[in-house]
Amino acid sequence: MKNGKSCGPEGIYAEMLKHGTEKLITMLTWVVNRCLNGEEVPQQWKVTYISLIHKKGSKEYFSNYRGISVTSVTEMPVSR
Repeated sequence: MKNGKSCGPEGIYAEMLKHGTEKLITMLTWVVNRCLNGEEVPQQWKVTYISLIHKKGSKEYFSNYRGISVTSVTEMPVSR
């Protein structure tokens, strides 16, 4: 996780996790383990903010934009 990036929908910045206490890590590990064992994934981890960024050319054409998505920094990574 890079510093200085936007926070996710839940308002947590990467720096907050990096400098968190042992109790924070323990609690986050507990939530992730529950998700991996079939419990429901927190709703905030399912939310994505999408913004369009103009790349080049006329701003009138959708093809001249690219999407940027902001997700939760606590979101579980998906294996590919």
